[in-house]
Amino acid sequence: MSSNVVQLFLFFLYAVGANTLLHLPMEPAVLTAAKHHSDVLVVLLSASAAALGEYLNLLFLRRLYLSRVLEAVVVKNVLFQKSLRWFQIAPFSVTVIFAFTPLPFDVIRLLAPASSFPLASYLAAVVCGRTPRYVLFAWFGEAWQPPWWVTAGFVAVMLLVVTMPFFLAVRRARRELREEEPSKEVE
Repeated sequence: MSSNVVQLFLFFLYAVGANTLLHLPMEPAVLTAAKHHSDVLVVLLSASAAALGEYLNLLFLRRLYLSRVLEAVVVKNVLFQKSLRWFQIAPFSVTVIFAFTPLPFDVIRLLAPASSFPLASYLAAVVCGRTPRYVLFAWFGEAWQPPWWVTAGFVAVMLLVVTMPFFLAVRRARRELREEEPSKEVE
């Protein structure tokens, strides 16, 4: 098997993971792959991986929604219910917009399985939104061919942006726990 096939297979596996709840940055991978492989092939693999990744997300989240814990925390939440009502007005368009733009797509990942949005329509909307985004990144990667350190820096910044809210929430929770401990001792 040639090294190109292996590289493309690994790219596809990474792309599937990047389009799940793992939060791997996809854009640097497309930029890098487009430097070494056909733009069309990179975009086709990226779009296919987006569809497969979102299908896996839906399977996982639909099962999770059956859990009473998630139902109590998310599904019965007033903000979630309002968002779901707005999403159900035009789910295809909203999904395409969120898939194409830098808006947080996890919102759609949570709303789609809770709505009556059909699976095939959801996957089509994801592909319609992600494909032009991947075309732009593949074209940019081929035209500019950024050096490795630019791509690595881009990955670092994206990971920081994605993980920072998590670390801030953990820090806030720890601080709240520390503030509650002295009050328990006094009582």
